[in-house]
This record gives sequence, C-alpha cells and structure tokens, in this order.
Amino acid sequence: NSACVREAAVKGLAMISEKGNRNVVLAMAELVEEERAITVRSAALQALTRVAERGDEVAVAPVLKLLRRVEGTERGDFFSPHLSPIISKNAAKALGSLAEYGDLKALKALHLRVLDDPNPVVREAAARALGSIANMGDRQVIFALTICLEDEDEGVRRSAMRSLKSLKKKEKDDRSLSDLLAEEDDMLEWYATWLWLVSLAWDC
Repeated sequence: NSACVREAAVKGLAMISEKGNRNVVLAMAELVEEERAITVRSAALQALTRVAERGDEVAVAPVLKLLRRVEGTERGDFFSPHLSPIISKNAAKALGSLAEYGDLKALKALHLRVLDDPNPVVREAAARALGSIANMGDRQVIFALTICLEDEDEGVRRSAMRSLKSLKKKEKDDRSLSDLLAEEDDMLEWYATWLWLVSLAWDC
C-alpha cells in the first residue's frame, strides 16, 4: 500500500487501458482530487492524458480545480500554498491535453498561471498548454504569451515562443495572426521606449 506501489499500479493501468475507458478515467480523476502522495498524483495526471478523451469533463474538472486560485481569504486571492509545483506543472500539462479547444475556464486558469505563478516550471508548462488549446486569434492568449517572451526564465520564454508559433500554424483562412502579433510588437516597442525615456530622466 506504499506510494511506490500505487504509483506503479497507476502507470501500469494507464498503459494497458483503452482510450476512453470510463472506469479507469473515474479512478484516475478520483486520485487527482484526493491522493496525497505527489508521485501517485502526478502519475494519475499523466494517466488521464493517456486514457481520457479530450473534453471529458470527468477528467478535466479535477485538473482544473488544482490550478484555480484559492478565493475569499483575508489576504485576497492566491494559489494554494499546499500544492507542490510539480503537481501544478503536471496539472497545466494535463489541461493542455484534456481541455477542449477554446475552453474558457481552462484558458483562464492557464492565463493566471502563466503570468502570476511564482515558479518558472509552472509558468513554462502553462505557456505550452495555452498554445495547445487556444483558438487562433485569441488576443488575450497572444498578449499573455507575448509578455512571457520577456520572462526572466529561459524555459518560459522558449515555451511562449513555441506556443506563438503553434498558433501561427493554426492560422489558415481567418485574420492573419501575424497582424495581431505586429500589434503586440508595437505595444512592446512603445513600452520599451517609455522605459528608455524614464531611464534618461532618472539619469538626469
């Protein structure tokens, strides 16, 4: 009944189960929500991406719950201090594989993580997941990923660039994504110019 045994059982079950197996999906979703061992919970998150169909609410709901803010506290909204960055990272990755394309709740959760999570490995995973489920031309996602190009962590910057390129590949007949990126580039250029002017004034 040790965590190592449960982790091995989860991984083994995921490997032999067919896609869409309801019993396995339900079991993995329950582990994601209730399991305390980080290794077992992470294995369950990975198992869901192998067994559950994209858009399966039974699979998406517990993953989404892990990434939401804790609300209504005296200190305001914040991410759960009891959640391991490893779990948050794996939850973001799983959401990118499980959520429907354009799922507003999933996009909001990932958007908050990519901009506000203090851990770079979580921001990196969220940036990659955004590129997986965002609709082409989603201005909020494009803007968030563009901001991530200035992140202090190289992994976050790299994932943001990959997601932007992925969104560009999705662009076929709708409004050109390059036009949207050009608008965001203009905004960043204006911001950079403003910082430069402020620095000059400070030197004076």
